[in-house]
Amino acid sequence: MNRFGMMFWLVAYGVILFVASCAPIIKTNGEILPDDKVQSLRVGVLKKEDVRAVLGTPTAVSTFDPSIWHYIGQKVEQQPFGGPKLLEQKIVIVSFDDQGVLDAFAMRGTDAYREIHYESQATPTAGHKLSAIEQLLGNYGRMSSLPNDQEKR
Repeated sequence: MNRFGMMFWLVAYGVILFVASCAPIIKTNGEILPDDKVQSLRVGVLKKEDVRAVLGTPTAVSTFDPSIWHYIGQKVEQQPFGGPKLLEQKIVIVSFDDQGVLDAFAMRGTDAYREIHYESQATPTAGHKLSAIEQLLGNYGRMSSLPNDQEKR
């Protein structure tokens, strides 16, 4: 094979690898529950064990009210040159009464998605900054000896 032919195939192989690496990656977080499963829930009839049998283990249980369960599923596309893009989201919120019987449920879709922007600045705190020497020598003289009865143990 001549030099030009070898160079052509090397460049062609490099272009193919580059294009193949640019393919988006689609990732599913949680389980996107089918509508028929969610619609099969019967308010006032099913108990927690029954809901768990139909929908599975909840993604999250509410911190402040353990009778509220959240089922969260997302499908996200990650582009090589850019951030993630939400393709699909389904949130099912299930609540139970005091006896553990299904009280209500609600479904939310991609329209309920809100992106949270984090502040990059630091939060100011009260007090003053200590120098390295103040940090090293700050507790000098504050150490107290143990009472006599603790030393004997």
